[in-house]
Amino acid sequence: MDVEFYEIYPKEEWKFKSSIYIMENSLWLNEMIMKRAKIYKEWLDWDKRTYKHFHFSGHDNYFDTIAENYIVEKILKT
Repeated sequence: MDVEFYEIYPKEEWKFKSSIYIMENSLWLNEMIMKRAKIYKEWLDWDKRTYKHFHFSGHDNYFDTIAENYIVEKILKT
């Protein structure tokens, strides 16, 4: 089965093939917010979204992203 077709459940990585985590108190998220604030000095005045650090873990790979939210859709193999 390809990683794109794994069932996705939050938490308890050992129990499922794939997991999605929200990383609380993320140092990386804080670092990226500060880095963006240095480049775009007033972005927090107009961008009122609350960003989160998400960690997506699959069988053989993982990735992290910063986003306000995400949507997961299962795609049929056909």
